[in-house]
Amino acid sequence: MAPGACATCGDSGLDPSSIDCNRREAVEVHLATPYGVTGSLLVPVTHRTDVDACSLAFTSSCAISLTFTISKATGSKTDSAKVDEFFSSTCDAVEIAVPDAFIPPPKTALRLLLRDTSSGATAATFSFDDPFFDARRSRYVIAGAQMRNFIGDTSRPATDKTLRGAVKPYLDSLLLQGDLADDGDAVPLAMTAALVSGEHEVPIGGEMAVQATRRGKTTTEPAADATP
Repeated sequence: MAPGACATCGDSGLDPSSIDCNRREAVEVHLATPYGVTGSLLVPVTHRTDVDACSLAFTSSCAISLTFTISKATGSKTDSAKVDEFFSSTCDAVEIAVPDAFIPPPKTALRLLLRDTSSGATAATFSFDDPFFDARRSRYVIAGAQMRNFIGDTSRPATDKTLRGAVKPYLDSLLLQGDLADDGDAVPLAMTAALVSGEHEVPIGGEMAVQATRRGKTTTEPAADATP
């Protein structure tokens, strides 16, 4: 039998000493070693049962709620959003399920896109490096300290690689247009994602809801000191 050919375990054409694997279809493999070529190694074949068998997807429709306050510098007419460090969510972790046969690349990142569901506009894009992969459960899991880093707390300022940092410029643009004028005004957002490794990008099915809600009145901050 040619190397790499498909066979059925228990086939009379195979070595009778081969280990029985319940007559499953298998691939016959030979490995070259410094001491010669191994005998037949039978690797069981698993067939895809549907199109989604090799898809990555969010495991639930988790929703994240952010709040923000408005401030302006003395003498300025421009409002600026400050996204609060605290947040709430309907789940303890963001989880992305992968197929059973998935092998996680050594270096990965999540590329995320925020879309304003009320207008359809793209609100922001950002990335999150090295999400934790739980091999036992076959999924990426963002929880605990990683969840706080994902949102952006005091240990990781609201940079462009956090949700808080990514959403701020969009909130500022809405304020400039005269939107979000009152306490309680909110922006509904949908977050989609892709897993990126090197030049490869794999879409992640599903989406997460994110809402940013204004709280309180506009406060006035002292003007920045321009002297060196």
